[in-house]
This record gives sequence, structure tokens and C-alpha cells, in this order.
Amino acid sequence: MNNEQHIDIVCADLFPTLIVKFPEIITHSEAESIYEKLKTKKSIPDATLVRGTSSYKKISRSREVFNDEDLLGQFGLKNKIKKCLDFYTDRIGIFPVEFENSWFAMQDIGGILKQHHHGGSVISGALFVNVDEKSNQIVFDNPNQSNMITFHTGIQKNLTQYTYSYYEFRPNIGDLILFPGYISHGSNYNPNQTKNRTIISFNTTHTYKHN
Repeated sequence: MNNEQHIDIVCADLFPTLIVKFPEIITHSEAESIYEKLKTKKSIPDATLVRGTSSYKKISRSREVFNDEDLLGQFGLKNKIKKCLDFYTDRIGIFPVEFENSWFAMQDIGGILKQHHHGGSVISGALFVNVDEKSNQIVFDNPNQSNMITFHTGIQKNLTQYTYSYYEFRPNIGDLILFPGYISHGSNYNPNQTKNRTIISFNTTHTYKHN
């Protein structure tokens, strides 16, 4: 390129996917208290879990995690998560959302969370209640399917935001991760090695109360 020639280059980072990790929105002692109470709650096998159970299926609204004041009221957990959701919606430029449903899930040692998505949810979330360094990670698949073909491993010079086929987060106690409901996620078939790896999950919907 001629050094004297001026060219206005336009680089457009189009169609990004925002995933946000909020570290330790609850303390270890709060997480332990929540975990002890969750262990007393009913959960059943779930199609997305191998060697795990969930409170998601066939539950009434009165039995949802965020409607259990005895479980969560003392920690103000719902309000803490709502503030994180407001940050997310402000960041991407959409109106606020409200909780649609919530549940908890536990994985035993050797457990796997199959890749899946939360159809119909605007923003979904996972709060890590009982995890450690042996817990399997949460893995998000690149939703841009053409990436799998165009930037396959054989031609990658290095991994960038444009060439990842998936991205993983190693969970810590109290961490909250927010993501769009449409994005596929799971443990990428990596087995869990923590007894009763426990998370609280939720979906959201639009409020339709804006001006």
C-alpha cells in the first residue's frame, strides 16, 4: 500500500453475542445456606442431564425457586439478579425483562449437561451455588453456524472472537452468567467431578410495560 495514499477502512464487528459473567453476586456462606435448603427440595431426572436431577419439569409457579421466600428472601437474591439483568438489557439496547420461570439442577460425579438452548427465553441465566475446581465448565457454542465451515481448526492462525467455535467458563461459587436464551450451551460432554454440582437457572420474557 502506498504510504501517501489515505484509505478509510471500515471494520464492522457485526452480530456479536453478549455473554456476561458477574463474579460472586452471593457470598460463599450465602451459597452454602442456599445449597443446604435446595438439597431438601424435590427434583427429578431431566432429559438434558446425565446423572443429574432438576426441579424444572412439571413444577407449579408456587414451587419455583424465585417464589420460595423461605429459600431466597433473606438473601435478596432475586433483586441482585434483576440488577444484573438490567445491566445486560441496557448494554445490548433492549427494554427490561422479567422472570418467566426458575429451577435448580444438581449433577452427581460423572454427570453431564447436554448441549441445549432455552427456546423462547430472551435472556437466561445460571447461578453457581455448589461448585469447585473439579466441576465441569459451562460451554457456549458459536451461534454463527457458518463459522464452523469458514474458520475450521485447520486454517486458524490463532483463536480470536471471530474464530472460536465454542467458549467455556470455569464456574466459581456465587458467579452468575447471563446469556441469550437461543444460544446452545452445556458441558460439552465433559463429566463433572463434584458431588452435587448445583446451579439455579432461570428464563426471562419481555415486560411490555415500556412507554
